[in-house]
Amino acid sequence: MLSLALSSYCKSLRKLKGDASLGRVNSVEDDRVVRLHMKEVLVGVLRKPDSTALEMARAETFRLIGAVLTCLNAHPLSKEGWCPACDSADCGLRRDVRLALLPFDHVVDQAGRHRLSS
Repeated sequence: MLSLALSSYCKSLRKLKGDASLGRVNSVEDDRVVRLHMKEVLVGVLRKPDSTALEMARAETFRLIGAVLTCLNAHPLSKEGWCPACDSADCGLRRDVRLALLPFDHVVDQAGRHRLSS
């Protein structure tokens, strides 16, 4: 049985799935719902009891990986490393994803300074 702590999380997930099934995924409201959902996942994984956090993390892992891969697939690189979507050899999306996914021992803070995590 799903715990009550997941009710808000599940409500936003149902909203996302309902809108996607209707083909509506590009409105400002949809963007707000997606961002709220990501916030709820992050807060839940960091602050909820371990069993709830684990359940949320397991539910979202494949969806998040799929979302990143979908974005990367929209910016395919040629054999020479050229991104036709960005019309550049420096793909902005791939750069941002790389920076966001740096290993935890090499973290860049919001000001762009490199620091070692503790």
